[in-house]
Amino acid sequence: MAKSVLFQAGCGKINYHRSLQKQSIDIDYLISGNLNGPVIVIQGGISSTKYIFSSQAKQIKGWWDNIVGYEKCIDLNKFCIISIDYLNFANVKTHDQAEAISFLLKQLGVEKLKYFIGYSYGGMVALAFSELYPHKIEHIIALGASHESVPQSYALRLIQQKIVELNRGTDNEKEALATARQLGIITYRSSEEINSRFACHDNSVVSYLKKKGDDFVSSFSSERFLNLSKSINEHKVTAVKISSKHVSLICCKSDQITPLSQITQFAKEIKSKTKVYDFDSIYGHDSYLNETEKISNILKHIM
Repeated sequence: MAKSVLFQAGCGKINYHRSLQKQSIDIDYLISGNLNGPVIVIQGGISSTKYIFSSQAKQIKGWWDNIVGYEKCIDLNKFCIISIDYLNFANVKTHDQAEAISFLLKQLGVEKLKYFIGYSYGGMVALAFSELYPHKIEHIIALGASHESVPQSYALRLIQQKIVELNRGTDNEKEALATARQLGIITYRSSEEINSRFACHDNSVVSYLKKKGDDFVSSFSSERFLNLSKSINEHKVTAVKISSKHVSLICCKSDQITPLSQITQFAKEIKSKTKVYDFDSIYGHDSYLNETEKISNILKHIM
C-alpha cells in the first residue's frame, strides 16, 4: 500500500473515533527521519513526549537525544520514526495506546513496522501492540518493561496516586504532584547510586529532589499523572499471545521497577524468538536513558 498524503515529516494531528466507547480523541504525532526508510515506532515513559530527539529550530529537548538523531545509534538518515503523545483519559490502558498507534499507522498507509521500540511505559505499549497486532510488527524491542508490574512497583504507584488524589483541587496540588514524582525518582535509581551521590545530612539531596519535582510539575498535570500511572498498574499482557517474529527484552540488573528476574521469566513464556539483553549499571530504571554506550551497543547488535 502506498503511504498516504498524511505521511510527511513533521508534527501532525489526527482524530481517532472510538465507536464502542463513543469517544473522539486527537492523536498528536511526529514523523521524522528518512521517509523512504524502514518505519519504526519509538515510545518512552509516561513523562516523555513525541519529541524523541532535540530540535534547535523549535527549541525542543528530546527525551532520548543521546540515542536517536543523525549519525547516532538510531540514525535518522536510515530510519523513518513515528512517535505520539500518549492518550490521556480516565481508565486509559496500554492497549488503548496500542490501538491508537495502529489506527494512526493505517491512516498513514503503513502496513507493517520494522521495529517498535519502547522504554518503560512505552515498552508496555509495544508489548500490548504485539499482542493485538502481531501481523503489523516484525520486531519488538522493550527496555525496562514486562507483562505486568511487580508488587513493589505497583504498591509504590498506589502511594504516589494517593498523595496526588488527596490534594486534588487544593492549594497543595502542585506540591503533592512534585512529591509523588520525587518518591518515584528515588526508586528509579539504585540505592548504590543514591548513597554514593549524596551525604545523609547534605542539602544537595533536597535540592536534587526539588528540581526533579519542579521540572515535572512544569510540564505535567495531576490528571495526566494519575491516568498514566494507573495505566501502568493495570497493564497486563499474556506471554503466549506475543507473536511478533522477534522480541528483544533489555534490562538493567539494578532496575527495581522492572527486575531482571521478572523479565527473564517472562521471556521463557513467549513463543516468539525472544532474547534478553542485560547489563550492569548503578542507574537502575534510568539507565536506559543514561547509559548511552551500553544501550547503543545492544541496539546496534539487535538492529
